[in-house]
Amino acid sequence: MTERVTWITHRGIKILLLDHSNIRWDEEHVKILQTAAKIISTENEVRYLVDFTGCYISGNMVQKGISIMGPKEHKVTRRAFVGVTDYKLSIFTLLKVVAFIRGDSKVFHKQQDALDWLIK
Repeated sequence: MTERVTWITHRGIKILLLDHSNIRWDEEHVKILQTAAKIISTENEVRYLVDFTGCYISGNMVQKGISIMGPKEHKVTRRAFVGVTDYKLSIFTLLKVVAFIRGDSKVFHKQQDALDWLIK
């Protein structure tokens, strides 16, 4: 699962990529989040990009994600999400509201736009 959680660099800035693309099972999502949480816990400050392209996310998974990542979120300065379409929109409407309030999260259609925003 480590190949789905990797550091990438965009214009000299490290970004943690969480690649959930084309995943269908909650167990696989959980493994990605657990790996990311371990990495984030060792850092002082993290920016991350989550790719949800072509994946399925259950309502149950949203709660699991919050419980896994929530305790590490104080180390996150920015987070961006791509691949949020169709059936996932209702879940991410809530995410957009939270992002608007917090100002440190945003949903994008294109990965390049997400990366550019993350490094600001």
